[in-house]
Amino acid sequence: MTKWFHKCDLGWLKARQKCLTATDVKELLPVTKTGRKRTIGDEQYLKVLSRKLVNLTEEDCLSTGAAARGHILEPYAIDRYNEEDFGGNEFLVHWDDIVITKEDPIWGGLAFSPDAMNVSPNCRSQIITTFADATAIGEVKSYAAEKHLTCGHTPKDELEERWQIATAMAVCPQIQTAYLLFYNPSMREQLYIVDYDRADLADEIAMIEQVEQDWLAWLKDFDTLDKHYTVDGDPGEEQKIIAAIMKREELNPEGERSVVR
Repeated sequence: MTKWFHKCDLGWLKARQKCLTATDVKELLPVTKTGRKRTIGDEQYLKVLSRKLVNLTEEDCLSTGAAARGHILEPYAIDRYNEEDFGGNEFLVHWDDIVITKEDPIWGGLAFSPDAMNVSPNCRSQIITTFADATAIGEVKSYAAEKHLTCGHTPKDELEERWQIATAMAVCPQIQTAYLLFYNPSMREQLYIVDYDRADLADEIAMIEQVEQDWLAWLKDFDTLDKHYTVDGDPGEEQKIIAAIMKREELNPEGERSVVR
């Protein structure tokens, strides 16, 4: 049985913490998957903010199983897509571990991490960047067989993944076209290609822009929220505790193990 393993860049993860990504947007949309309205309040905002405040380490960069498989297969999906010519489709280049923000980024503002764009990456060491030259993007999803087949037969305006594409378009107004690639190399129908024009996602883009405005307004008032007595500390304290425990266990190798290595 194949064991998938991947490690992303820690700087990329920390850069994402400073931004409102599609993962966060999903938590703050005022509609459910089925289109019903829902109320967004402090509980949802605090859930998103909690991901922004935690101290990330190299351990957070590790992924296994489906998550690792999806990341590893991205360039293969893009190569397979580029081999096809289904009528004016853009040639895409794989991007990895780069966060793209708006032209004038602010803390907590919208951003996205492209799987592919119709231009080559222009940065190696820079993690958060503005990028004005791309007009088309690609988003890769390498699901297991059941979900792969289901997504391949779902109308494009009902696919949940369209919100990721709409987030990218909300960040970069120059992006006019997007290709959603469902890729499973273990199946006969290996690649489903779903193309979106900007007009297809006009409603979603407008909703995401409103989500960003509401989120930024909530952040300004965050310090005024009621809370219990608070004791501040070093966000890296847990790593110091782990290091101390491991040192203690090295001095007492016969004792009960407290930290899995």
